Amino acid sequence: MRKRTCISFVAGLAFITVWAWADDKSAQPPAAPKIVSLSVQPNGLTLEDARDLRRVVVLGVTEAGTTVVAAATAPVVDALRTHAFNNSLWPDFTTIPSLEAPVLGFRTLPEGVESRVGELSVRPVAVDHTVPAAGFIIHDGETGFVYSGDTGPTEAIWTATRGLRGLRAVIVETAFPTRLDAMARASKHLTPAQLRREMDKIPPDLPLWIFHIKPPFLEETAEELSKINSPRIHILEQGKTYTL
Repeated sequence: MRKRTCISFVAGLAFITVWAWADDKSAQPPAAPKIVSLSVQPNGLTLEDARDLRRVVVLGVTEAGTTVVAAATAPVVDALRTHAFNNSLWPDFTTIPSLEAPVLGFRTLPEGVESRVGELSVRPVAVDHTVPAAGFIIHDGETGFVYSGDTGPTEAIWTATRGLRGLRAVIVETAFPTRLDAMARASKHLTPAQLRREMDKIPPDLPLWIFHIKPPFLEETAEELSKINSPRIHILEQGKTYTL
């Protein structure tokens, strides 16, 4: 029987869903799930990000007995509890239908420490953004990837990435075109010019999967990214599933 596991990570609040699978064999323990695909969602602590998490919670509502667990660092969990699922903006799904069996749960992950989430190893690493935020290093023992979340120029997560084996990609934001450099710096996001400088910090053999381009600047930013002229750069498409 083929099992599929969905694990969601929230990064201040950049949001990503990881699908993993395992094959169960009779009379044997289940094999460890392997990362096979990523579901790309919109990102930023914005209303849209919490809305995306709410959509995943609907899975728990429609499948009786299912609890969707969102894993994040402590500041992000606190923000979700206080500002999103607070019975004011949206219902507090951590109490629905009951405290004993809610459709939404939170798990706080310590920064800089590898934790086991399902069958995956997850290490949140602080990045530089206007609100507390973290990127994630996620792997299954053989295959892994790095996810920047929302960030401006940063250091710690790229340092932590060096020397790791089995990484298949770095998912990194590039929100604004270079002409809006001042806005990007003020809001602590990246431009193509800033990304080019970040590339010098990232292991050179890793593909760079770009996300979080602001929709009004998609064509302009994509054109600038193409001028970097690197086969490493690929722009992710929202709603598409990518296999590692």
